[in-house]
Parts: sequence; C-alpha cells; structure tokens
Amino acid sequence: MDIRQSSERVADVPAKVAPTRSALEVHSTFERFIDLASKLAALGAKVGVFIGGLCFGIYCVRIGYFPSDVSIGDGFLFLVMACSFGMLYLVLVASLVGLGIVASPGLRPIFKWIGHAISKWKSRQGLGSHTFNRTAAVNEWAGFDSSAIPFAIVGVLFIWGFARINVAALWTLPLSAVSLYVLYSVYWNNDRKLTAIVKRRTSPIVQAHESALVEDIERLRRIRNQAIFFMLATPMLVTGVMSSVLDGAMRAVNLRQDHAIVYLAPPYSNLLPTYPMSNAMKGYAEIKDATVLLHGIGKNTVLSAKLDRETRELVVPDDKLIISRK
Repeated sequence: MDIRQSSERVADVPAKVAPTRSALEVHSTFERFIDLASKLAALGAKVGVFIGGLCFGIYCVRIGYFPSDVSIGDGFLFLVMACSFGMLYLVLVASLVGLGIVASPGLRPIFKWIGHAISKWKSRQGLGSHTFNRTAAVNEWAGFDSSAIPFAIVGVLFIWGFARINVAALWTLPLSAVSLYVLYSVYWNNDRKLTAIVKRRTSPIVQAHESALVEDIERLRRIRNQAIFFMLATPMLVTGVMSSVLDGAMRAVNLRQDHAIVYLAPPYSNLLPTYPMSNAMKGYAEIKDATVLLHGIGKNTVLSAKLDRETRELVVPDDKLIISRK
C-alpha cells in the first residue's frame, strides 16, 4: 500500500515543462531590443548634449550675448536645455532624411540619369570607361522604406512651420532633404558593403588577404562616419533656415519668447521712452510685442523691442523686469 500511495503521489505532481525554443528566442530578442534601446538612448543623450551645446553657442553668437554669473542650477538647466535642444535638432535631421527616403522613387531615376550623363561626359573626355551599369548605379542609392513615412510626415510639418516664419524654407528645407538623402545613401551603401565584408571575413580565402581586408574595412568605416557627420551638419549650413531652426528650438525649450509683454523697471525703462508706464504695474513701463531673446540662464535677460523705426536690444537684470505672455 505504501508503494502504491507513493507512486500515486508522484504521479499527481505536475512535471516541469521546459521552455520551448520559440519562447527562448522571444526572450532573447526582447533582451537584445532592450539592450539596443538603452545604448541608443545613451548615445542620443550624448550626441544631443553636444549638438545642443553647439547650437546654443551659435545662438549666443547670433544675438551677441553670452550668459554670465551662471550658477550650479543654471548649469544643470543648461544640460537639460542642451539635451532637449539636441534631441529636437536630431528629430529635424531624421525627419528630413525620412522625407528624402520617401521621395527616393522619384529621386533615384534623376540621379541615375545624372550618373549616366557624367559617365558619357567622362568617356568623351577620355577620363574613364564609356560603359555604365544601370543596375549598379541604382543600387548605390537607398530605396523606399515604409518605416520612414512617419518621419517624412514630421518633416512636412517642419517645412510648413518654418515656412510660416521664413518663406525660404519652402525650397531650402526640401533641398536639404535631398542632400541628406544623398548622404544617407552614402552611409547606407558603405554600411551594406561593410556588413558583407565582415560576414566573409571568416573564410580561409579571405583570411589570406587579411591586410587588404582591414584597409577596406577602415576605409568604409571612415566614409560611413563622415556621412553621419555631414548629415548632422547639413541643416546648420542651410542659409536662411538655420536662424529659424535656432529660434524655434529656443522657443521649444522656453528660453526665447516672441510677442511677449514685458514690464520694465527704471532706469532701464528710460532707454525705451516711447513706451508708456503701466497702470497695472506701478513704476514699470509696459513693453508690448517685445521679443525675449534669452531668459532663464544666468542673472540677466536679453530683450529686443522696437524703438521708432529701429530695434533696440537690452541686457536687463532679471529683478528689473516682469515677463507676461500674451
């Protein structure tokens, strides 16, 4: 009886089911995704702080003022601002790249025709072969990717928003998107070749030419990194749009305010005599439709206001003004 009872008890205990292969693969994929997301977030934060600090420096040069008497709290605020500023700039770059990728079905034939024309010109000048591989030329350019559609939509919104401030954005930003698409294609093409070389590196035949292979890998990585650098720098080099990008980014991080009402205390209010004294704020001059160029970092605020037919900029201590939004 004891043996039967023990066997029945053993039979009643459910056996542990080993995890299936698909479950292990899903778990491993999820871990890789989390690891990749954390690395991209850390890289984005570092790049964002660098780009944000660089753009903030360019903005300070543009308005002709650098913050002084910066405290530790202001330094922390600057890091948050620079990171937010950089992230916004990276979104702008990514959206313009996505717009170029979505427009690639129309751009690739144009670039193919240009490549064919250059090849024919070189052959006439005796600078190269007259043959032109159409398939290879088309494959040099990145193709359409549906995952770029959301970025392209954001890019269109950027163009529409900046065009309301500066009409030049209607052609400069689309041209920037085309330039970024060219640079992205350079990155995509070299990254594709680099991946193929790394996969072939374990072959015994390839190992015999290891030194030449290493040189190719270094060359492709260098070109790929240069393409990334120029993709990040292209919007900064666009004439007439960079100022709008900087102003918009500064508004987004709440360091710049347009069309604000500023109450200015003496003696700084005496520098703008055309503005009347406020009835609501006794002893303050009411500056309507003023532009706060920089406020929040340091102990001073850079203010821009119209005086007759000219625009005057003032650097005012924070305790001498009150800013009110419309």
